[in-house]
Amino acid sequence: MLAVRNLIYLVAAVLADGSIDTERYTVTFTEDKGVVEKITKTASKIGDLQLEWKLEKQKNSTRARTYSKKLCDSMLSLIPSFRTRPLGKHPTKIPIEQRNMYLEYPKIKLPETIKTGANKIDFLRVFATCDGGPEFSVYSRGNGALQLHVGVKIGCDNPYLRKEIKDMMTGLRVNFVERNDGIIIKQNSEIIKFAKTVGFLSESTIRRGKLLKGFTKNDALTFMVMCAELSKQSPWINKNFSDKKRLENFLVECIELISSKHFDDLQNLIEKELKIRLILNPVEFSSVTSE
Repeated sequence: MLAVRNLIYLVAAVLADGSIDTERYTVTFTEDKGVVEKITKTASKIGDLQLEWKLEKQKNSTRARTYSKKLCDSMLSLIPSFRTRPLGKHPTKIPIEQRNMYLEYPKIKLPETIKTGANKIDFLRVFATCDGGPEFSVYSRGNGALQLHVGVKIGCDNPYLRKEIKDMMTGLRVNFVERNDGIIIKQNSEIIKFAKTVGFLSESTIRRGKLLKGFTKNDALTFMVMCAELSKQSPWINKNFSDKKRLENFLVECIELISSKHFDDLQNLIEKELKIRLILNPVEFSSVTSE
């Protein structure tokens, strides 16, 4: 078997959004361009195996594919099936009249080598990158007060794989809420824990949403940590903003400064607009989610 740790990025990416074809001996996964380039570079040499990856641009993503029986055999020796959906759901070769007989989820269990030490962090970081991200929005409550919706979502429909992810997150002492389609980290203190222990691949950007689209997921995490730190000091939102658009403009200006690493300017902006002196150590703050 190939060296286990060299396979971690690839195993996580394929489980999140990929497949292994045992008839053609192909390994395939899809993500945004920067992430695909990062993972295929990492997985260009695994042990003594040299791999050539073909990248194909999709509508909003990039698909990577390689052909290797040895790679397929090595990955399947770790996890016997990389299919996370029920066999009766698309894509499937089962005749349509028989699909209702195959609606159970495959029982995926990760090997202990993946669930310990640095391997666990690598797996969670890549899986969360490929099938998760920050959730952030501004909304008005019934009484007109403005509020932030903040969280980190890691998607996973398969209950067996979701249990493995839950166990690893619990081992890191990160609390979350479980749903049928994954887990959500909602509390500010837990978002900070996730940011400092796991985070996302630095190449991963947010592809949906209004406010944070185009920023990296790690910058969004750093931004949410900033919001949490502000809330510790003062109920700053409705004290300073009555207009939703003005609050959104302020938040975008903050994350732009985080993205450009202009932390002194960020501190000055916060002090000017909120009358709060938020002490940020630029080195620690900018490396909250460093790989």
